[in-house]
This record gives sequence, C-alpha cells and structure tokens, in this order.
Amino acid sequence: MDESIDVREVLSLAKEKLEHPGAGVEFRLRSVVAEAGELQITFWWEHNPTIFGVKLAIPNSSRDPIWTRWDPGTIDEWVEYAVRVTVMEELLTGLTRRAPRSRSEGVTWLDLKEDPATAAFHIRDVEPGDSDTRRLQAAGFEAARPQTVREEGRLLLWRYAISTDQSGHILGAISVESGDPPAVCSFDVASGVTHEVTRALLMDAVHAVEDLGWSTVVAHHGPEWLTSWGFAADDAGVLVLDSSSS
Repeated sequence: MDESIDVREVLSLAKEKLEHPGAGVEFRLRSVVAEAGELQITFWWEHNPTIFGVKLAIPNSSRDPIWTRWDPGTIDEWVEYAVRVTVMEELLTGLTRRAPRSRSEGVTWLDLKEDPATAAFHIRDVEPGDSDTRRLQAAGFEAARPQTVREEGRLLLWRYAISTDQSGHILGAISVESGDPPAVCSFDVASGVTHEVTRALLMDAVHAVEDLGWSTVVAHHGPEWLTSWGFAADDAGVLVLDSSSS
C-alpha cells in the first residue's frame, strides 16, 4: 500500500532526536526545517564555532526509495536511522573534514552525497607506534619532527594520503602542532603529486583543527597557491589562515 508521509511528523521527530543525539556526542542542534522536500539541519560540531548544515531528502510516500532503503515500520523508525544515525555516523567519521562545502547566509553546508569510496586516495591518521612512522620514512617522508612533537604532547594531528589502487603508495603527509597561539601545519608531498592531494590534505587538516577549537593556522614554507584558499602572507612572509573571519 502506497501511503503518504506526514512531513510535520518527520520534522517533529527529527527535532526531538537531534536535540538528544546520544551520550558523549558533541553535537548541538541549531535548527531543523522542512523545505523543498528536504530536512535542512543546522548545528555546531565539537569545539568548532562554524555553523554547519546538512540536507536530507524527505520521502514522498512509503514506496519512495528514500523510505524503502531503510525498510522502516514507522516514521519514527525512519527518522531514527535515516536522520539521527546517518548524521551522527557521518560526523563521527569525519564529515566536516572530507565533505564538499558551500556557504550561504552564515551556514557552511556539507554535501552528504559525496562518496569517499570513489576517491583515488584516502586520508588516514598516522597511528602511534613504529609501523606507520617507518612506512612514511621508507617512502621518503619526514617523520622525526611530528614524532618528537607527539612525544611532547603538542601534536594536534598527523595524517597521510594513500592511493586506493593496488600499489598503496603514500602520496603526501601533513602534520599540525600547537603553537603560540596559532596551530602550525607542515606539508610533505611526493614529487609529481597532484594539486588535488595537497589541497585535500590541507582541507582535512584545517577543518580538523577547527573542530578542536583552533581558528588560526599558519603554514611555514607552504605552496603559494594557499593564498587562493584564504591564507594571507604576514609581514614575515608566513602564510596565515584565520578561519574565524573566512
């Protein structure tokens, strides 16, 4: 039987569930509205002052693929899995770092439609211990300083890009350490690596440290094209990004 979906009930349940997303989840709901067949959800995530937003399609009926893919018995069940669980899982697996963004009226909208499985490379954390460190060094990447900074307790993140083909080549790495007061990032990319990889590493790093509450990032010896992405050279020629004003 083809039954219509009560949008008002979807909206009410979405608000209720997102106001209480789960224990230990640093998600603060700002608003939920239903418009043009979509749930438009705005929120704050972790320590990042940015207002983020995501949009989720609302099913038209019980035969709509948006509904049937979850095989729910009730609207409450659909909202639980298609909205609350989906949004929380995406955020907890790095949505604010990896998703394409657009900005409108003070909200940074994150695209949930991008499929990271189709990417030519993945970005991973350099895990504590010798395995990842040795692998980076064997591939010719700097590992001594990030390792030292980690031991000092000042390492905010250390990540690398690895190709998704059978070769599994490491394409580049980035580390960010706490400074006084800005966060300081260092690039290390392989010769011939595409601009796309470098940009992805940078975006991932900047968005991650924003989530940790840092609004200023500096890049010593960064590529000149960073100026096209919001970095500005200070009097000493150091490239600085103040995300609180961007």
